[in-house]
Amino acid sequence: MAHTIAYIHTSHVLIPLFTGLSKQELPEVESFHMVDESLIKNTIRSQSLTKTTTRRVLAMVQSAHDGGADAVMVTCSSI
Repeated sequence: MAHTIAYIHTSHVLIPLFTGLSKQELPEVESFHMVDESLIKNTIRSQSLTKTTTRRVLAMVQSAHDGGADAVMVTCSSI
């Protein structure tokens, strides 16, 4: 049974980078991507990581798990 990793991004421009890295470094692992640009926009506007944004990220992690991910990586260091 193949393992699956989900990547959560705050910008769609990261999808090709992480797709390539996954194929190169984890060729036996399937992957999919989730993007929500408002996460970083709201964090910048608030100048901090808010409870609301934290809840939304956790909901995305749960959604990724529900979608079949065995592991989830949040690729934005600001959230």
